[in-house]
Amino acid sequence: MVRARTVRLWLLAVAVAVAAFALIIGLVMRPGEVEDRGCLTVDSSLSELLLSRPSVGPLETSVSVAEEVAPQGAARAYAHYYVIAMQFSSMDGLMHEGVWQLGTNASGPRGGTVSVAISAAGASEFIISINGEAQSFTLWPRDGALVGPLSESVIRARTCLDAFTSTTL
Repeated sequence: MVRARTVRLWLLAVAVAVAAFALIIGLVMRPGEVEDRGCLTVDSSLSELLLSRPSVGPLETSVSVAEEVAPQGAARAYAHYYVIAMQFSSMDGLMHEGVWQLGTNASGPRGGTVSVAISAAGASEFIISINGEAQSFTLWPRDGALVGPLSESVIRARTCLDAFTSTTL
């Protein structure tokens, strides 16, 4: 019985040490501001374009950010690729978070903002919905993305979105 109690206390001490270590790492390696991570803002016309093909009812953008992506070993069909994370609201007023991929031959981001001058008719060739909410709420193609919903670039874009919304709201 004494031995079992000693083992439990030892395990508790290890758990406390691990939690303390995780807390210290979290505080020391806390992410910087949005700009420190290379997060890009998204022009309102591009945000509106992403939501211009709703599957049900009108959608309204709240916040959009982007992360530039470099294709790995693939033939580049476009000069620039971005992962765009956006908070938007549906007809029922609920907030959602969608992620899309954009491939464009437009010039790179100007002043930290991604924008493209395109027509909505031609946009489906290079806008792809990546995560479930983008696929459920918009009618952009689902196949052909350079990244998956759990890829590092999608996680970085969503982190940028979280950081941007926490500093602005």
